[in-house]
Amino acid sequence: MLLEIGRYRIRTKAHSILLEKHYATINRKTNEKNPPDWHTLGYYSTLPSALEGMLQHKTKSSEATSAKALLAELKELRDEVLAALSRPEPVDENATRRTRRPRNAR
Repeated sequence: MLLEIGRYRIRTKAHSILLEKHYATINRKTNEKNPPDWHTLGYYSTLPSALEGMLQHKTKSSEATSAKALLAELKELRDEVLAALSRPEPVDENATRRTRRPRNAR
């Protein structure tokens, strides 16, 4: 699973869910953008706990100067999460399904 929400993404590994944030950097010599750089913010066991971690990180890193501004940022994040969860997953046309052989086939 790969779920991108604004500058955050949630992806799964074999036994955990990673919360990552995209950091854009610019090459100082050429003034060109470097490839996207994702930094892991935390490891979680469930999707709801990863979403809670994203909410906490967004709250702690916010530069809002009032409760009203912080609430506006959090509402925006909520809308981004809902939009990401309602998007259909892309279908990989090149992927092959693993099929089971019938038990009596040799």
